[in-house]
Amino acid sequence: FEAVDSDLNELIRLLKVAMDSNKNHILSSVNGLSSSSIASNVTILVIMIVMTLVLTRLICGPLQLVVEQANSIAKGDLSKDIDRKLIGNDELGELADATTKMQNDLRQVIDNVIAAVTQLSSAVEEMNQISELSASGMKDQQLQITHVATAMTEMKAAVADVARNTEESASQANDANHR
Repeated sequence: FEAVDSDLNELIRLLKVAMDSNKNHILSSVNGLSSSSIASNVTILVIMIVMTLVLTRLICGPLQLVVEQANSIAKGDLSKDIDRKLIGNDELGELADATTKMQNDLRQVIDNVIAAVTQLSSAVEEMNQISELSASGMKDQQLQITHVATAMTEMKAAVADVARNTEESASQANDANHR
């Protein structure tokens, strides 16, 4: 029985040694895994920060150009153009194209308004000249009508004198005949 007891004690001792060896191996693996995990997390964090900075520059730079152009348009300055080479062909590029089209359309509208105002100004100038000519012509006509009216009044007076003189002559002739 002592032999079995001695064998069991030997087996327990061997198991304890094996367990200690496994425990040490597991602990060293866990420590190595923990170190690897920390290194991986730091690497991922650095990569994410770099990607964030790069994406921010790729998005914010072109977006700032579009915002500056929109602010210029809002202030009435249609002379500022976007350097399209600085903006990609993505949604920001489409936004830049739309803003540039809006700016060009506004320029065209303003040019059309200026042309219409210039044409209207010319037409008003012509109308003023025509009105002045008409007013001058009307003054001349009024003066001529006044002269005609004066002449007619004088003719009426002359006709009245002739009629009176004729009547007097007729009356004198009649008197001379009766005598």
